[in-house]
Amino acid sequence: MHGSRNLWFALTVGLAVIIVSCPRPVAQRPSSGVHLVERLAAQLRAADWHKRVDAARKLGATGRPDAVAPLAGAVGDKDKRVRVAVIRGLARIGTRPAADAMIAALDGASMWLRPQVADSLVRMPAKVLAGLEVAAQIFVAELNPAQESRFVHLAAGLAAIGEPGLVAIRGLKKLTTPRSRGILKRLARSRHKGLAKAAGEAPNRKITSTLGIAILGIPECDRYLSLLACYISKIPLPQQASTRAAVQKTFDAYRKMATGPARSSLGKACQMALAAWKQAVSRMPRYRSCFTP
Repeated sequence: MHGSRNLWFALTVGLAVIIVSCPRPVAQRPSSGVHLVERLAAQLRAADWHKRVDAARKLGATGRPDAVAPLAGAVGDKDKRVRVAVIRGLARIGTRPAADAMIAALDGASMWLRPQVADSLVRMPAKVLAGLEVAAQIFVAELNPAQESRFVHLAAGLAAIGEPGLVAIRGLKKLTTPRSRGILKRLARSRHKGLAKAAGEAPNRKITSTLGIAILGIPECDRYLSLLACYISKIPLPQQASTRAAVQKTFDAYRKMATGPARSSLGKACQMALAAWKQAVSRMPRYRSCFTP
């Protein structure tokens, strides 16, 4: 009798031990990383700018591709401190979509942000910078031989971009300003052979600007094309590529006309186009320098 009770007791205890030690099914939860991004994205919309800055920093620290979208949505934040934190957060993620979002932050009304964008872009992987034409324009605009360490980093960024970076450097030759000459002189000593070669090459007389618009040999048309080049250099960077493509079509049409019977009337046509452009944009402060003799 006692033996049966002891056996029953041992079996009961053993079964209890087995039940307790068996792993229990865990309810399915969303990835902790996804949950974190969602929480920080919500915080990025907080009324307190301190919280938004904190969220931008933490989103960048995740390094997650899905953190780019909420940061990209905050590049136009009304507070400058938040915008800087967003740019730095995107730079930490270091992907091409993150780079594109940083460039989109330069909407013309916030060119004060360009140094931050340049310094953040240049820290991105070379594979992200490769072929990024707008980044080349940003880096060239920020080059300053007096800031040696920063100059070296931006030059390295231009080298990583490749051919668009070399094109931007060659374009400096036609600006003929003390700043452009100083930049070219310093680049000629660069350890990056491609940059040094581009900076040291004789200027191409067929180029009138960094935008690669060629001279037609008709004064009125060359003046008009130079105006277009100046105009493009001053519009927001993200829009420059598409505008330059449209201007290139105009130049191609003029070049075709210049090789035929219409060449004699082309000068007058360009003069009229120039007058129309002056009327359209000369009153805008950003473009006034384009119309100085």
